[in-house]
Amino acid sequence: VPAGREDACCAHVEPWVRRKEVTKVGEVCALCLCEFDEDKYRLLRCGHVFCTGCLENCLREPSPAHFPLICQGPSPVVDVAAQPCKEPLCWIDLVRLTPPESLAAMKSIAVQAYLLANPQEGVYCGSLVSSGCNAIVRPKDGKVACEVCGE
Repeated sequence: VPAGREDACCAHVEPWVRRKEVTKVGEVCALCLCEFDEDKYRLLRCGHVFCTGCLENCLREPSPAHFPLICQGPSPVVDVAAQPCKEPLCWIDLVRLTPPESLAAMKSIAVQAYLLANPQEGVYCGSLVSSGCNAIVRPKDGKVACEVCGE
């Protein structure tokens, strides 16, 4: 490694190392990696704490890439060896932190993600050839027949 590049790397990492030395568990939000805002939120299932605004921002625009919704605590700044919690977020946390229009989209994305991961549990009515009624249909004896629209 060239000497100049090593110095640049050390200069970049030093603030994080110094921060780790003075930071105690529970003093840093795992999302923004800063000290908590005055408004903190403790997740019900696992008890990890985040800035309320950070959680609200993460949940405001749901995307299939974010599913399943899991806890990202504890902060990697505090404990580099710590693995993310990965506990699923509770519905009540989502209701408290997510705007209603985003919550509706989140429910739809969650159902789609579940059905893609568990096709034996159900599929959406319709195919590439026909539009179907978009009802969720459970396969019976390896066949899919919609009782709502008859496809």
